[in-house]
Amino acid sequence: MSRTPHLAEIPQKEVEIELESGRVIAVDEETEVLEVRSKDGELELRVELTEAGPVLRMNAVRMEIAAEEAVHVSAPKIELKSTEETQISSDGDVRVEGEMIWLN
Repeated sequence: MSRTPHLAEIPQKEVEIELESGRVIAVDEETEVLEVRSKDGELELRVELTEAGPVLRMNAVRMEIAAEEAVHVSAPKIELKSTEETQISSDGDVRVEGEMIWLN
């Protein structure tokens, strides 16, 4: 039985693996970037390892996040933008807190 080599054992600086779906996973050791591209070559997922930490970029038809307990997002600035409609719903209370809350 042959074994798949560990990436560190492959001498190239960039490794590409084509999946059955036609997607390609590319890892560039020099720039420390991992990309997933569609069969048409469109970028779907990019993980760039920077000195400040990982940077993630996703282009998807739909994104879903599910958690048993909670979803927590923390950043100095958070922006949400939609071109059609934005919905926020809860089976419990909805709280909006801030120094100034602008509506319209």
